[in-house]
Amino acid sequence: MKRICLMPLLLAMLGVGVLPAQELVQFDQANPPFMYAKGEVAAGLYPALFKEAFSRMGVRTELTAVPWKRALDDTDAGRAGTGGIYQNSERLKKYDFSEPFYEERLAIFVPTGKEFGFDKMEDLYGKSFNVLSGWSYGDDFDAAVKAGKITSDSGATNDKSNFLKMMDGRNNGVISIVESGEAAIKALKLEGKVKMLPKFLVINKVYLAFGKTARKEQILAAFNKAMYDMKRDGTFNKIVEESFSGN
Repeated sequence: MKRICLMPLLLAMLGVGVLPAQELVQFDQANPPFMYAKGEVAAGLYPALFKEAFSRMGVRTELTAVPWKRALDDTDAGRAGTGGIYQNSERLKKYDFSEPFYEERLAIFVPTGKEFGFDKMEDLYGKSFNVLSGWSYGDDFDAAVKAGKITSDSGATNDKSNFLKMMDGRNNGVISIVESGEAAIKALKLEGKVKMLPKFLVINKVYLAFGKTARKEQILAAFNKAMYDMKRDGTFNKIVEESFSGN
């Protein structure tokens, strides 16, 4: 029996027209286990989810892992989409976003014995933190850094470098996604030498984004539908489990 693809009909019902034959989506090259470079291929949870979603959409996609700033620059210029991106007030002005497909918990890691109380943003004033180049850590944190109330060292492109700088005493702590920070601690054999503060800095929803000038509303609508179906039929959770079990 010939298999019939229902996606065009479903998209038509959603008001979505003909999709492009191929899309370029870029990810951060140094944010395991969520997205990272493995040779010349984008690997990790997000590329795995996108591969399945775009397959269901019937759109060929090139998934690449690049430095985060380059991914944002290419999205600004309309050359590519960015996967695994957060929203903030500045980005909402220039990007069109999908529905959120995942949540990341950003935590503060400090050397053991140098823990401090953290309940509100003001508790971080006067302190310095290692962060990743080009990243947003939420409007409140970003505004505090811009106002000079918090110092951020954003020279690194990966969590391992940030943890090494922290252990050298250069800053008060590292801000990292929980799973990424834990993976870096394990890789550097810092177990017992680093503590994660109990309160998260922020919980960020994660999106696919394109520059507004690229006019990718149809792709975003189709992507939302594919992700919805993946969560409903269990494929999403299966990919999450497989991605984390491999780290």
